[in-house]
Amino acid sequence: FLKYANAIPPFSICDMLVIACSWKGLLMRMKIKYARRVYAHSPSEMAKKLPFYLHGAGWRAHEPLTHNRRGNGEYYGYQFQYVLRGRGCLTWKGNGFPLGAGDLFVIDLSQAHLYQADADDPWEVIWIHFDGSHAGTYYQMLNISNPVYRLGNSSLVGEWCRRTIQLVRHRPIGIDISAARLIMDIFTELQLFQLRETKLHPASEPMYADEVSRAVAFIEQHYAKPLKLEEIARVASLSLYHFSRIFKRATGFTVKEYLFKYRLTQAKQLLAATQLPLSEIAERIGFSDQSHFCRVFRKYESTTPKHYRNQTMDTV
Repeated sequence: FLKYANAIPPFSICDMLVIACSWKGLLMRMKIKYARRVYAHSPSEMAKKLPFYLHGAGWRAHEPLTHNRRGNGEYYGYQFQYVLRGRGCLTWKGNGFPLGAGDLFVIDLSQAHLYQADADDPWEVIWIHFDGSHAGTYYQMLNISNPVYRLGNSSLVGEWCRRTIQLVRHRPIGIDISAARLIMDIFTELQLFQLRETKLHPASEPMYADEVSRAVAFIEQHYAKPLKLEEIARVASLSLYHFSRIFKRATGFTVKEYLFKYRLTQAKQLLAATQLPLSEIAERIGFSDQSHFCRVFRKYESTTPKHYRNQTMDTV
């Protein structure tokens, strides 16, 4: 290199060294343009009892059109995938969903799916593979027919995904508990984002926020009366079958469970604040008799109304 350097008048030897180093750096960058980092994790048996636990996480800068295709039952667990930059597409339940920077999708990996990087602007992504005793429940509470969340680059979810990568990479003490908290945070933010988007764009998101809100308001105003499911569905202006499904998806409760839970909340208030007999409390909150009230209270609260009252009074 030095032998021929002086034959190029516009450049000094130092200039040529800089150019050489620049080309070396460019070549190195070209080699790592498409790369990935995979951090596997084997949770302890105790960690598997947590609401959520990690199987692994990673980062990947994809080559154009690289893809991951799985059929039904070919894999396990759930996955968050957050797009840092570039574009790609997810195929889920026969529908295609384009994704760009700041978007995230969450899928059940045991269901057939395909995700693929764009041909011209392939994506760079963070992925989190997880499971847990509560993973299925939290997943079902999302709008799983449309698994894409257009969060934007400023979303906290992106930061939590990055923290998860660092967590599984450095493996600090308490990794499993910290991972469970981060996954919970991501799920919670997705739920809140879904509700916010539904309120802002009710026509584009089939979550029926207004209908469910009317039903909830009706239940809370008339809980002391003998309510029937058909009556509540009429208030929401939906068929009984459709109403039951969207109510559960939006609130996490069945209609019957929500009614019982609201009645029990009112009962707990009366038990703590008054000395009313149990028979009168049962009547005030919509139960036909004291024994039915006590059975439902014990089922959901794992104690009797009398014991709850005594313990509450002792605490206060």
